[in-house]
Amino acid sequence: MDRLAAMQMFVRVVEGGSFSSAARDLGIGQSTISKQVAALENHLGTELIRRTSRAFTVTESGRDFYDSAVRLVEDYEAATTRIGNGQTTPRGVVRAAIPPTFGRYYVVPRLKGFLDRYPEVTVDMTLPDFPASLVGASIDVAICMKELVDSTMIAQKIAEAPLVTVATRSYLDKYGVPRHPNELHRFPKITFDSTWCSPSWKFVEGENPLTHEPNGIFRTADLEQVRVAVMQHVGMAQTPVWLFAEEIASGTVRRVLPEYEHRKSIYVLRPKARRPTARIRLFTEFLTSTIASEEGLKIL
Repeated sequence: MDRLAAMQMFVRVVEGGSFSSAARDLGIGQSTISKQVAALENHLGTELIRRTSRAFTVTESGRDFYDSAVRLVEDYEAATTRIGNGQTTPRGVVRAAIPPTFGRYYVVPRLKGFLDRYPEVTVDMTLPDFPASLVGASIDVAICMKELVDSTMIAQKIAEAPLVTVATRSYLDKYGVPRHPNELHRFPKITFDSTWCSPSWKFVEGENPLTHEPNGIFRTADLEQVRVAVMQHVGMAQTPVWLFAEEIASGTVRRVLPEYEHRKSIYVLRPKARRPTARIRLFTEFLTSTIASEEGLKIL
């Protein structure tokens, strides 16, 4: 058994999510990969991948071994590439956990430039599952819009933007404009409520935080639905400023109670226990530069 080749195959299986995906990626037979991984398990004396008729799961030992194997494989490939043509070509999968609406507005539209520059990198984008650990989910990098107390994570603050309370002009003409957060109880509201975000509306009066518990006439865990409902004059909503950046700039939507707005930070997270590979560092830099350049995140 070629141990390095077996580790390369194992890494591709884990990153690709299947033996067939790794076989296509490497251009070899699926049975060859299966035999090499089995030989590697026999050599290590432990099960790395638990196979079933329909899928497989990576065992705890497999996750531990993957973290070490991927570094060895990356170092080997970087060294051979450097010697061969004088530069390092990042390759492999980056698993990124990004809130879906934010990804749709700010990441995916700019992703082609990154992939064109690094054609051997694959980006696997999934939904965040906070406060669950990214380590157990094998996530390489994540975007988070709230502070997490998690000793397994490295958090880098990359932007700050207010939570804005918004409504259309038509809605405000009908219901009026609140002058203080304590007046909000009489206004029809849209509530965003998800497992990773509290439905409470947050404000600041001077140095004092204020909280409003909205009794929304429409509740949803989908920010896109919040957006559509606001634009259809269903109610007032509190959202990240970037969701309505264009509409606020054009005057289609108005900010309500701007003097009481609470500012919210945006973080890039990565697991502390893993050394970031070249592809992860480059993708993190891409996220950071993309978000930092967005005017929609700088509305004051």
